[in-house]
Amino acid sequence: MLLAHLPALVIVIPLICAPLCVLLRGKDWAFIVALLATWASFACSVLLTIQVMKVGTISYAMGGWAPPYGIEIRLDALNVFILLIVSGIGSVVAPYARNSLLLEHIEERAYMFYCAYLLCLCGLMGVAVTGDAFNLFVFLEISSLSSYVLIALGSDRRALTAAYQYLVMGTIGAT
Repeated sequence: MLLAHLPALVIVIPLICAPLCVLLRGKDWAFIVALLATWASFACSVLLTIQVMKVGTISYAMGGWAPPYGIEIRLDALNVFILLIVSGIGSVVAPYARNSLLLEHIEERAYMFYCAYLLCLCGLMGVAVTGDAFNLFVFLEISSLSSYVLIALGSDRRALTAAYQYLVMGTIGAT
């Protein structure tokens, strides 16, 4: 039964674990949650790739609503390939993020980094698997807003300026 919900789990796991990182607040706990979430998403991506290669295209209707009215996750060979790349890179990068936070001297805000990192990963994976234009826009917004936060978390004052400029450019590009 759990395998039937893999298309949703690959997105929901980082989406649920992101606020969990904020609730735990400790840099070690947030790191562990983020690491487990990225690895679980990658494992789901691998299982989905195997399933798509065996069965073919998978269409998953969220909430039981038919695709014209509800959210559809659609997985074919290209979608799972992109999903595998995004989740694979996310799971490889996550263990090294801890050292980067130490070098940037922002380890006291590590929980915010891991929250934004998981939201960005969720948005990028959602872009890869969504089946409609509205949810593509929603996932793009999730990934772009969390990217702004990731840039703003830098220890240098220039990080805030860069994040603001990125926000302005993203807003202009979206309109």
